[in-house]
Formats: sequence, structure tokens, C-alpha cells
Amino acid sequence: MRERTYTPYKYFKKLQRKNNPGVTILDKELKEAYNKLDELKLHEMKLGAEAEKSIAANIVSEIKTALQKTKGCISWERLASFIAGGENKVQPVSEKTLAKYDTATEGFRYFVTQTLPQCTTARTKKWRKTWSTNFHIFWEGAKMVANKVQVVYFHIDEKWFYSLVIRMYNKCVPALGVQGVWSRIHHRNSIDKTLAICAMAFVPRENDIRKGGTAHKVTITRCGGMVKAKKDSYKRQDKPDGSGFHYPKVPENLLRKKGEYYFENWEITGSKLSDKDGKSKFSLAKWIADTFMKDLLDLCRELETKLGKRIHVRGQWDNASPHTERLLLALIAELFGEYGWVWTTQPANSPLTNIMDAAIFPALAKMVSGLQGVLAGGHYLHCEVLWQLMALREVGFAS
Repeated sequence: MRERTYTPYKYFKKLQRKNNPGVTILDKELKEAYNKLDELKLHEMKLGAEAEKSIAANIVSEIKTALQKTKGCISWERLASFIAGGENKVQPVSEKTLAKYDTATEGFRYFVTQTLPQCTTARTKKWRKTWSTNFHIFWEGAKMVANKVQVVYFHIDEKWFYSLVIRMYNKCVPALGVQGVWSRIHHRNSIDKTLAICAMAFVPRENDIRKGGTAHKVTITRCGGMVKAKKDSYKRQDKPDGSGFHYPKVPENLLRKKGEYYFENWEITGSKLSDKDGKSKFSLAKWIADTFMKDLLDLCRELETKLGKRIHVRGQWDNASPHTERLLLALIAELFGEYGWVWTTQPANSPLTNIMDAAIFPALAKMVSGLQGVLAGGHYLHCEVLWQLMALREVGFAS
């Protein structure tokens, strides 16, 4: 069979078509060209055909070697090139054939590139093991009471949202008078941005997180407050002669007007409302007591009415410094202890447990990317517009 499949002539045909991509070459033309080959070229075709037969005869071993070397992180196209000996080589086995063979083997599955915690020290290993054990015991127990109790699992994280998100597939259609737009900025830090703290809740089906469920936005709160401008300020502009930049004091370049209020992003703290110099801070303790608990309880009452079950809440966030402040932890223990609920910190270097970074934040960034064209003609959204999108947009997922 291989003698008929891998012949010098068939190798010549594949070589010509590979060297002339997109060009239609008839078999008749290829046959005529092959018959005109001199002895040296003909010998090269024979060697190529023999090499193909050799690879095909050991194809399973070749596939195994390539996949093990790349740890499976390779496309079917590159796998075919790898086995052939390079991208400029004729492929004895096509990518479709390789895909068909490999996907039919027992246990085959696709997997996603993931990062996992290092757990390189005794402390991190112990913490990770303790957290994993408690997590497993909790959810196995939750499944046993699913008929009467619904677990609501929340996650909290902070995020800077930029007013301009890079979009890869913008449309430039000169025939319709559509050209590309450029958002000129002095530096990445010059882009408007807003700091927000986000709380999302997951309601698993039958209290089994492996069965999927529904996600609900508990709250998204802007970290900061309104402050009065102490003086007029103006946008930075490049000088016409290119010698530097300046701040033209003209009405159309006005950024903030003295006496008017504007929103200011504040540093996040555990419980402090300001520092020793009187500079305002965003207090997590105040946010939890005034905003988060109210919105969380509203969601729990809604779910309790809808599902006819008692609601039990379990939540987590990372172990950033503000999250571990003593006074803040005491407040959380008091508020959650009243309902018998649980609030934990996730282990360090555990991205798989962070649903915000895994799903919610990318979805919000994609929303900004999609709407910056509709609302701002392709340019970045000014902070107030950006925040209106974040605060009012319903973000939820079901699986």
C-alpha cells in the first residue's frame, strides 16, 4: 500500500503544490514537468518518497515523540510540520489525518493552559491542603442538604478598569469612507481609569459546583468619592514645534474647573477612612457594612423566595493586606456570625479559585471594547461614561 502511496511522482506533486501555494496546477502539467526531470532531480524525488515511507511506517512513534516533546501544546498544523521535519518539508501525513487518529485514541481530550500554585514551602503546602480539605468537605456536605438549603458562593476582588481597551478586529472600509482611528495619548497612565470593587455570587445547581449554576452581580462599587477642584486644570498637549508639551489655558482644553466637584479614586484600606494627613481612603469595613451586606441580603431574600430554600452563604477573597486587617476581620466575623455564614481567604497563587479574573473582568473589558465604538466613535470612554456602564450593566452568567 505504501509503495503506491509514496512514489517519487506523488512526492513531486506534493512538493510543487507546497512550493506554489494558491496556484492551481493541473495533474497533466505536473506529469509533463516530472517527465522532464534530469537524473539528479529524479534522485531527489526518490529520496523524498523513501523518507515519507520511513516516517509513515513509524508514524505512531513520530506522533508520540512530537507530542511528548511539546507536552501536547501544539496545533495540528504544526504537528504535521514537526513530523515532516520542518515547515518547508512535504508532509507525509496531513494534519486532518493526524487529528482523526489522535482524537480517536482512548482518553483523548483537549485541555486549557492553566497556572497552578507552586506550593514550594511547607507553609504554603499546609495552607493549600487545609483550604482544599475544608473546601471539599463543605461542598460534599452541601450536596447532602440540597433539598432544603441553597448555598450561595461569592467572590470579591478589586480591579482597575481602563477607558480604552485594545480591540483586534476593527473595520477599515475605505470604499465606504471608513478609516481607522487613533487614540493619541502621552503614556498608558494618561488613559482614564476607574477603580472598582466587585462582588459576584454563584448559585450552583443542587449545591454541586460541577453541575454549573447561575451567577449574579451582588454589587460593583467605585472606590473613591467626589472632591472639589482647588484650581482650574488643563489637559496636556504637545507643542506645535515638537519641542515638548504644555497645558494651554483655553476653554476647550479645560479639564477641571475650580470649585466644581469631580470623582477621585481612593486607595483601599481595611477600616481607615483617611490617613494621618487627612487624605481620604476607601474603607472596606464601611463598604461591607453599608453596601455589600445590604445587597447580599437582598439577593439572598430574592433567592429564598424563588427557590423555597434556606440560604447559606460562603465567600472568599484574596489575602491582600487590606483584607487581613484585624478590625476588618472582626467586623466580618460579627456580621457573618449572626447568620452562621462563612467568609474565607483563598490560598496565595491560586488563580483557578478567582472567578473574577477568570470570567467576570474579561467580560466587562470585552463590553468596554464593544461599546467604545458605539458611544465614543472608537476612542476611549471618559471615566463618567465608563462608570455608568460598569454600574448599570447587568453582568451574569449561566452554565
